[in-house]
Amino acid sequence: MTNDCLDQILKEADDCYSNSDYSAAAQQIEKAVDQQPDNAEFWATWGNIQFQAGEYPSAIEKYQEATKLAPEKPDYWTFLALAFLRDEKIDEFETALQSALTIDPNHADSLKLLGDLNFQHGSKADAGMAYLKILQTNPDDTDVLMRLGSCLYEGREFESAKECYERVLTIDPSNDLALDNMVACKNKLTEPDAPVPTQDPGVQADNIPSDKLHSLLEDAEFFNNSGNPDSTAETLEEAVTLAPNETVIVSALGGVYFKLGKYQKAREMFRKEIELTPSSADAYTRLAMAALSAGEIDEFESSIGIALEIDPQHQEALRFLAKINMQTGRFHDAGRIFANLIEQNPEFAEFYLALGYCFHKGGDSPTAEIVYRRVLEIDPKNQCAIQNLEVLSNGEGTVSHTIPEDEEVVDCNGLEQNLVDFELAYLDKQNNEVKSILKKIFEVTPENYEVLLSLSAMTIQLGEFETAKSLINKAIDLDPTAPEAWAQLSLAELNLGNQDDALLAVNESLSRNYSIDAQRLRGKILYLTEDYQGALTDFQTLLEQSPEDVYLLQCSAICEFKLGNPKGAKGTYEKILSIDPENELAQNNLNAIDNSETSQQVKNPTNVESLLESASKCYTEGKTLSALDHLRRAANLETDNAEIHATLGSLEFEAQLNEEAVTNLSKAVELQPDSPDYLTRLALAEYQAGNIDRFKSFLDNALTYDPEYAPALKTRGDYELGNANFKNAGTDYIAIIKQDAGNVEALLALAVCFFKSNDLETAKATYERVLEFDPENELAIENLKVVYEKIA
Repeated sequence: MTNDCLDQILKEADDCYSNSDYSAAAQQIEKAVDQQPDNAEFWATWGNIQFQAGEYPSAIEKYQEATKLAPEKPDYWTFLALAFLRDEKIDEFETALQSALTIDPNHADSLKLLGDLNFQHGSKADAGMAYLKILQTNPDDTDVLMRLGSCLYEGREFESAKECYERVLTIDPSNDLALDNMVACKNKLTEPDAPVPTQDPGVQADNIPSDKLHSLLEDAEFFNNSGNPDSTAETLEEAVTLAPNETVIVSALGGVYFKLGKYQKAREMFRKEIELTPSSADAYTRLAMAALSAGEIDEFESSIGIALEIDPQHQEALRFLAKINMQTGRFHDAGRIFANLIEQNPEFAEFYLALGYCFHKGGDSPTAEIVYRRVLEIDPKNQCAIQNLEVLSNGEGTVSHTIPEDEEVVDCNGLEQNLVDFELAYLDKQNNEVKSILKKIFEVTPENYEVLLSLSAMTIQLGEFETAKSLINKAIDLDPTAPEAWAQLSLAELNLGNQDDALLAVNESLSRNYSIDAQRLRGKILYLTEDYQGALTDFQTLLEQSPEDVYLLQCSAICEFKLGNPKGAKGTYEKILSIDPENELAQNNLNAIDNSETSQQVKNPTNVESLLESASKCYTEGKTLSALDHLRRAANLETDNAEIHATLGSLEFEAQLNEEAVTNLSKAVELQPDSPDYLTRLALAEYQAGNIDRFKSFLDNALTYDPEYAPALKTRGDYELGNANFKNAGTDYIAIIKQDAGNVEALLALAVCFFKSNDLETAKATYERVLEFDPENELAIENLKVVYEKIA
């Protein structure tokens, strides 16, 4: 039972980490450490999470604990070294790194860290020695070969650098970056020496800067492609000196400064870009991002405002502004912007997912559900939408979106085919910095109402709702008549799931002073407590002041429908379409109401046969949730029908409803325990649910009943291959091929087993066998080329 509990804790930690929710992930790992305080791996994992969150001092503490428990592990010492480096503790960094290399002088990650640091500080020879040491034990490490090539290039060892890139291309013929760098080396080897200007110095003076500028841009492109922003910046600085009015070069240098964290210098370059192109919305957007990261909030607001004045529909500016609103808890504002972006890009799922996230976080989960279903109409296999619908249905888990944390700014055109990749990031740590400042003010003035309310607002934005609630209650004790504190308390209670307390608090706020935002919040709370009439009254009151507010109209329509008034809901959706004819949410809901009115005239299927037919039809049309509903009703009517339970479980497996899939497939196996088909399906469901031991057990049972059952052999083979057990995997694939000599999928997998086992001749023969059955199989053709090169 304890192991099951620990497995669940680790799974939840992994889910939180995957969603970049580092605070929640750290809380889960802390629980695991409480259960096993001597587990070094748990301490190191805790450190990794805090490292990703930018909490380097805390990460250092966890890594130090890991090194105490397992001092023989060089990985933990390397983690510790990197954390010290990020925390600017250079002496401690060197000591930790030396410890890692003392334990294992050939530890690749430690050597790579040492090489990278030397490279960044200009010690190219020392960096090259570290990379060479890695290659002695792993000569095919293309990443290290690329880094060594960059060292040699900067040291003007062009021939040796070219050999590095040729080696990379031998291992990975599709590596475009290595190919580009090899060509750059060849160009350096073949270019003639620059002539000494002896005659006509006026002409030479014009030509030399142009030639030098071209050479500098080539070098800048090379360093950028090699992942060396320091050298890229140095080269571009020289290029800007030669061509101070070249917009693309100025903009590119600003982008590199930002990658290096030199935000003030980045701002200077983007301002210069604006001087050169004052009507560029792209340039103002770049300046806005740089200003925000530098903490220049006024400049950020003015720059993003000007960008949108120049181009009100500028997609990157709108997306960036929406993301900031979303990150700072202004979900209504963010939602309005994402709705605008959807009008521009009606098939772009990312914006719908963000809009649904805003609805959910704003307390309007039913509308969020509608939005996520719209995503599945665009992309039926969208995992984010599927998981979010499952969260809304079960009330457990976290709703997510796909807007990236790291912000790529609008790229500039040209400069040797996109010279610099702009990666300007809006970092969540800024919220933490503001919170830290407010805490310091609070320590000085703990009885200040405004400070308490500001600090509570920030803690709400950071998701620390219990802390926020405590702070708000202190503020209310200081001034119980202030409506703002009661409104904040309502929001905190709502996020804590205390809907009744949230309603009491918002009513207290409204009784002290009317506020549109407070009434809007009360409408949401009333809806969540299923008081649809009360919610509708609030929304309609708000509509009297803003009769064309599409969001309020959507809320009203949903309440009307919930109250059994589809005609009223239909009229509201029609009004939305009169305001916004392209509003797909309203159109889809209107169609759904029309369809429901039509379906009332047709008798709903009640017998199993008609339910199965309906399920099949829905599945064919891509309506997975409807198909599941019909199958569940059929399973309830015939509880002893193994085939129905198996079909239902398989569809739930496809929809990643893992627990439900395991339940129904287990029922099918219970009813028909000797079916290798059902046992294999159940094994796959257990695997997807993370139950590896049960996966193996059911798979073995399937092959006990039928040792030649191909799907079970294929599943076991794939599992063994994924765990590098090439001999066991190959045995299963061979068993499949004996039954079906032309099974291309099994032949391809078998060839991989031979290749990974260094049996190159047999791998070659197997790929050639694939091409006998499928002469145009691209995978076999490409892999065969690699095998030929290995043999040669």
